[in-house]
Order: sequence, then C-alpha cells, then structure tokens
Amino acid sequence: MKADNTNPSASGWSTIWSFNVTNNAPTIVSTSPATIPSSGNASLTIVTSDADGATDLRRVFFAFNNCSVDPGDANWSNFEHNNANYFGAFTYGGANINVANNNTSAACTGVSASPPTPWGTVAPFTNALGTLRINSVTDTRAGNNWTSAFNVTTTNFPGGTYNYYAMVQDNELLWHTGGPSWKKMGTVCVESGAVLGAWASCDGNHKRTRTCTESCGTDDCTAAGAVAGVITEDCIGTIQGTLFDASDLSSCPANIGTDAGYASLRLGSAAFGILGMWPAITAPVSTDANGNYSEQVYASTTNGTYSFDYADLISSGRASGVKLQCQGASASVTTQGQVVTKDTGFWRVYSGWWQGVGGSVYARSGVRSYIPASVVPATNQKLILANAGGRVGVLSHGFVWQGTELGTNPNAGVSSSLWRIQSLYEGLRYDFDFYKTRMDVFPFTAWDGGAINYDDGGRGYQIFKHTGDVTLNYSGPTGTQKAILLVDGNVTVSNNVVVPSGAFLGVIAKGNIIFNANLTTAQGWFVAENLSVPCVDTVAPLGTCDKTDVQFDGQGSFVGWTGIALARDMGAGNNTTPSEKFTYRVDMALNAPTPIKVFAKKFSPFIP
Repeated sequence: MKADNTNPSASGWSTIWSFNVTNNAPTIVSTSPATIPSSGNASLTIVTSDADGATDLRRVFFAFNNCSVDPGDANWSNFEHNNANYFGAFTYGGANINVANNNTSAACTGVSASPPTPWGTVAPFTNALGTLRINSVTDTRAGNNWTSAFNVTTTNFPGGTYNYYAMVQDNELLWHTGGPSWKKMGTVCVESGAVLGAWASCDGNHKRTRTCTESCGTDDCTAAGAVAGVITEDCIGTIQGTLFDASDLSSCPANIGTDAGYASLRLGSAAFGILGMWPAITAPVSTDANGNYSEQVYASTTNGTYSFDYADLISSGRASGVKLQCQGASASVTTQGQVVTKDTGFWRVYSGWWQGVGGSVYARSGVRSYIPASVVPATNQKLILANAGGRVGVLSHGFVWQGTELGTNPNAGVSSSLWRIQSLYEGLRYDFDFYKTRMDVFPFTAWDGGAINYDDGGRGYQIFKHTGDVTLNYSGPTGTQKAILLVDGNVTVSNNVVVPSGAFLGVIAKGNIIFNANLTTAQGWFVAENLSVPCVDTVAPLGTCDKTDVQFDGQGSFVGWTGIALARDMGAGNNTTPSEKFTYRVDMALNAPTPIKVFAKKFSPFIP
C-alpha cells in the first residue's frame, strides 16, 4: 500500500495483508471400452476430472489410432490428421461435435507446413475412410467428473488393437499437462472375429483342418471350435442317384431321376448297400418312393471310394442283376460338400414267358409272351425259333395285332422271318368229339385209367378209351409203340412223358389236360378243350406263384380249342430262359397212326 498528499513527498509501498489465487489443472481419469465391434454400434467413453468442479472443464479431446508415441503432437499435427483414419473428436459438451476427417499428411509424428485443419464440424461426423461415424455425444457432469460418451457406428473397421489418446482443457485454459498434447491411455480392441486359414484336403481319416487366429478381443477361435488354434471337422459328401429298370434301355437316360416319362421304371423304396472304409452316415440306405436316393458319406482323398451292394434288391425279386452302371461301378467322394451322382440300371425279373421252336402257332382271340431283353444271343428274342433244320413256323391269329403282345422289349419279334398273319380259322374242329366219332370204327381197349399195358395185336397202334377224369402216370411209349388215349373227361399228367423217335402218343381229352408243376417234359400230341401248365404254389400267400418252377419242355403238338394257360414262373431264370418251350416234332406227324390221320375227300357227280 502506498499513499500521498498534496505534498509531493509520498510514502513508500507497505505490505498490510497477503492472499493466494489457486486454479487446479484438469486430469484424464479413464477411457473405455476395451473392445468394440468391427461393424456395429459402440459407446466410446472418456472420463475427465477437475478439482475445481466439473463445470470448470471446457473441452475434451478423444481418439484412438495405430500410433504408440506418448505424448502425441497437437495443434493440427500429422498425429491429429492420422486420427482421421481411425477415430478422433473433441467436444465442448452438448451437441457440439468436431470430428477428425481430414487425413492429409497423416502420420504418428511431425507437422506439415501450413497444414489444413483435421477437424470437421458438419454432419455426418465420419472419419476419412468411412469406417466410423459419430452419431451423438452424451455428456454427464457430476461432482468433479465429466463423462463424455461418443456413440459411434463402425462399418468394416479393420480389426486389431489400437491405442486410446486424450486431452482435456479447463475454463482457465489449463491443460492436463503444461500444454496441449495427446496422452496415451490404454488400448481398445476392434473385434473383427476369428481369422480362418484355408482348409486342408480331406485326409485318410475323413478329417480336414484349418488354422484360426485372432489379434485381440474375446476368444472367437474357441467359439469357432478351434483347439490350440486349429479347427478340425469331418469331411462329408453326398452320393445321389436313381435305381431303375433298364431292361428295355440300351443306355442311361440323362434325366432318369426327374423325367416323368421314366417314372414307371424307377425302383421306389429299394434297399441296397453303400460300402467303403466307413458306412454311409444315414444308413440304412434306400431309394425314396420315386426311386431316387441321396446318402451322406465321409469324404477322403485316399479312402473316399465307395462300392455298391445290390444283393438285397436282387434277393427281393425286384431285379435280377445290374445292366447299366451309368457313371461307373463305384463313386469317389474326396472333398467336403462334394455331390456325386451314381445311377444304376437293372434287369427286371421277368415274368414267365413261352417260346415255340420249329412250328406254327395259332391264337384265335389273344396271345401273350413278354420276351426279355436279357435273352442271349439277342437273335433268340423271338416267339418262334427255327429248329436245327432251319424250319420256322408262322404265327396266325384271329384278332387285331396291337404290338404289345410280346412286351416292351424293342428287339422282340415273332421270328427271324417275321411271318405273322391275321387269319381267323373257321374250319373243322378236331377235338374229342371228332376223334371219338372217327375212332369208333377202330378197335380199342377199355382203360380203367391206371397202367397202360400196350399190346397192339399187330395193328401198329392201340387205342385206350376211358370215361371220367384220370391222372396219367404213364411215362410214354417205347420203341415203335403208337398209343392213343381217348378220355371222356379231364387228364392230369403227373410225371414226365417221353416219346422216342419212331413212336407216337396221342392224348385226347373232352375236358382239360393239366401238366403238373413237378414235371419237366411232356412229349406227344395233346388235344383238349383247355391246356394248363400251372406253377408251383406252396408258400404263402397261396394263389401266387412261388417263382421256383423249372422249365416245361413240351415236344410234339399242343392244342387247346378254348385256351392254353401257361403259368410257370422261374423267377430270375425267366430272364434267360422261357418258362415253357414248345418244340414241333416232325417225326410224330410222320409216325401218326391211321386213326389219327385225317383224309380230305371231295365228291363230285359223274355224268357220262
């Protein structure tokens, strides 16, 4: 204190009281969080403090980047421009936002001459690369602390660990240090998930592996199933295809599994086996109702070849064997997710069919013999074959030919000569009644239906007559015997009947002639109202052939004036052999005795 008056002489300065003016520098308390997503939303939060109260804090600067310097330069430095590639912002509080968005001369150190400002004040508040956007800032002041939360959205932000940096200034323009500079404040992990290496090939144990690494953050590799940084998985592929009836096909159709035109050929609900180092994953293996299948199997570069077992399908009677291996006999699955197609065509198990040899066939109202395409040689896929002498008969019929009488085999034909004619027979009926009348003029032997005791008395033939049904246990004539059995009833042939060359046997019945299922051959001339060759039917369900028959070998002539019923079924044997074969015997025609022969006479008046 100093005082004076009008006297120019004044007193000096004197101390009469003292006091102190104090102002505390602000501090940076914390930065968070430790982890944010590479793409998503996060709240980047900084907490600052001032002993003079939160209201004394003027502005806060917050950033993270790839730098490690401490401190980082301020005042439009290269460091602040570098924040524009990552995250940098400051705020005075409220809606006031300044974002680092100019990355000119971006670097962790140094200052460019006359640099532009790194800060932008116009929305959208996005960094220079477009990988981070500030949506808003939430300010909370309480006591000495100011909490600023920068609500951001990241978009494909590069994953990795970055350093937080911060600055704070109070209203007295004091900084957290002696001057403005960026203080390093811990780290933040931008979580980009696990980094997965390329898969290795599927090994001999149907496994494949790849590496898993991550630079920071939560244990994404463990979540991905990695053990010690390696992910291991089973290699699984698929074998798919169609099982179908290829009996009448010469090659595999490309669209066999989908074309509606082939629907009737596909084998639905067919069980089979896929065999390899490991069983099929989805066993048991079977086609669906449409004949298609899709089965998962293990894949391997060394053990990924699978073969196919169709024994169950064949034993079921639905197929007799494999005809077409469309993509090969096996399928190889070597890579993860690989889909391999394996279609297989089968020979069907044909039903019983019949064939003639060396003679003609007549059918008044219908004929059927479905000739298999599996018969070899293919030249034998005919209804009538030539005999050893080259004789081929003619098929004549009284109905309109439909073209389906021989089945669906495109190679099936009437004969090698293709002799077929529609010609209705309206001539004389050479049946029991005809022969009974004719033979009344010839000597005969009354027969009780038992043993045949041949004694022709030198006539060269013997007629045996019987009234009523009879079971024929006769094995046939011997030498040059010529026997005629005239039966007013039905005849059941119960054993094989053989007629040697030079002999003759005629069996003429008013009713039916039945050839039991146990016999294999019947030779002679057999004439009846109906001829029947039934099948073996001893296994349930009764009424259905057991498909265990042997071939019926008929030699001579067989006439059923009303019909001929052929029912033998050899199962898979049908595919190569007719169930009934009828061979015309020329020698029997030559050896026929007089009562059998018919002479046609024409009487004309004679006028001299």
